[in-house]
Amino acid sequence: MDKKTTLSLAAGVLLLILIGAALYFTKPDPVPTPAVETPAYGTVNPLDKKPDLNPVDKTNPFTDVKTNPFE
Repeated sequence: MDKKTTLSLAAGVLLLILIGAALYFTKPDPVPTPAVETPAYGTVNPLDKKPDLNPVDKTNPFTDVKTNPFE
């Protein structure tokens, strides 16, 4: 390559490095957000007192059926 091409490539690489450094060092500092505290609720689980709404859990039509005849 001749000198003009080499000089152009070197100048281009140097320009890209300078632009990258300028973008890196001029980033604004992140603004710290205030810490959000979680509300202090009681330790009672509200699902412990939930109503049983599934009627299928209460019924078993096969309660009197013997499951294993070889016992």
